[in-house]
Amino acid sequence: PGIPAEQFPDSGKLHSYSHVSHLGKGSFGDTWKAYDRHLRKYVAIKIFYMRHSSVGRNAFFLTPAIVRKLGEKVAGNVKEAVEECVAVKHLVTSRTAASYPGSHNMCQCFQEHVSDAQPSEPIFLVLELCGKSLSQRLRERPNWAWRKQIITQILQGVDFLQANGKIHHDLKPDNVCVTDEDVVKIIDFGGLQNFGKLSHGCAYTPAYSPPEVKSGCYDLRGPVYAYDGYATGLMLMEFMCGSLTGIRRGSSNPCSYSILYGSEDVNARYVAKMLTQ
Repeated sequence: PGIPAEQFPDSGKLHSYSHVSHLGKGSFGDTWKAYDRHLRKYVAIKIFYMRHSSVGRNAFFLTPAIVRKLGEKVAGNVKEAVEECVAVKHLVTSRTAASYPGSHNMCQCFQEHVSDAQPSEPIFLVLELCGKSLSQRLRERPNWAWRKQIITQILQGVDFLQANGKIHHDLKPDNVCVTDEDVVKIIDFGGLQNFGKLSHGCAYTPAYSPPEVKSGCYDLRGPVYAYDGYATGLMLMEFMCGSLTGIRRGSSNPCSYSILYGSEDVNARYVAKMLTQ
């Protein structure tokens, strides 16, 4: 059986972390705040885990031995997460990073402890502690000076990605965090794309995708930077006008409705007008 995912697994390389507190669980990762003695600061530790399987009824942390036992699908998910971590690490340490303020607006991945884990050790990533999501911070009704500062940083982050030929592909308020020091951190690079390379099955959120997108990734021979640009524009509108939830139709952007479904959405004209003012 695996290590029960009920408390912080104080074993292996995780033993070196202290002052641990739980942040939350995702579908594949259990995240903890902990003090990193090597980096001399608090970090977010994402420990891979599974909820239910033939290994046991309850959730358990993954180890290399268990990943091999569970098969290719789980191994593929772990591999993708590690590749995402490595890609962002290379991005923020590139030669051009120092030239762009937006390089500081990426959530850094400091270390991956998957490839060097012992067979019975929990596998995990060490990430930057990024604070609350933009969705959470907006519910606190921040003042306009704060909003202007955050908007500027979001634009800097998107500019940095584009300067490096990257497309985030899933920008939205839940994937933008703000630290306690009011520094923007763009997170979740699972859909990160290279400009000019066709990819399929990318992560995306329909409500923040541009009108020409019907499903998944679209032809990257087109103006693909518009993907992040459009999502950023919608986030800026939410900053200025409040939540768009009331003028969305289901999970699709109202501006896209007539294009995708061949009939007019009553909200589309209103949103189009607001976006162009």
